Amino acid sequence: MQHDFPYQIGYVGELDSFSPAIEADLERLVQQLDPQLVHPISEALIPHFRGDKRFRQIIAVEELMGRPAIVGTANISFVSHSYDKTGALTETPSMALGSFVVDENVRGKGVAGRIWNAILEVGRTEGVHVMQFTSKPARSAAHGFYAK
Repeated sequence: MQHDFPYQIGYVGELDSFSPAIEADLERLVQQLDPQLVHPISEALIPHFRGDKRFRQIIAVEELMGRPAIVGTANISFVSHSYDKTGALTETPSMALGSFVVDENVRGKGVAGRIWNAILEVGRTEGVHVMQFTSKPARSAAHGFYAK
């Protein structure tokens, strides 16, 4: 196991460490999500390291290319409002799902579901009962997952 990778295979939870291997894994996933995203991942970019608990980065670790690697990630943020079914702004606190990506080499193996469950658990722990997110129309596989 690499010394700069502190997570064990099977870990699903909040990102609370940073290293060159973690940086490389997150950059690989961001490129799979959207090849046009070109900003480099850095320790300062990850909210946990900024001490800001309004934002969370959830990761899933599995073996990839012969080593433990982050194979999925999602970020969430907590906001003081939400929108109701008509689109009207409400004072109900919510959790907003940002990017959510699973490595193309492990899709269909339950990684997304494990990340989703971790996201829901964070929401329950924080007392949030509304989650809102958007997804590009071309992401039909993601829409199918969210519909489940």
